[in-house]
Amino acid sequence: MSEQSSLLNQAKEFVEEYIRPMILGDGGDIEVAGLNEENYLQLKIQGNCVHCASLPMTLTLGIETRIKEAFPDIKGVIQIQE
Repeated sequence: MSEQSSLLNQAKEFVEEYIRPMILGDGGDIEVAGLNEENYLQLKIQGNCVHCASLPMTLTLGIETRIKEAFPDIKGVIQIQE
């Protein structure tokens, strides 16, 4: 298993355990879609969160901050469309 795929698996587990429950509580959902070559975690946002005016701030100040604290090798998060 490559270092990048190991990092991706760890990030998926982290999102599932710590971030997804909060998003589900607001009527949305989140899925880790991948980790690009530059080490940005790609996320799919679904449900009520897609149209929420607070989504950009939630992604940057909430989700990205927690991801980068837990995984210093991840440079940030990117929202991708289905």
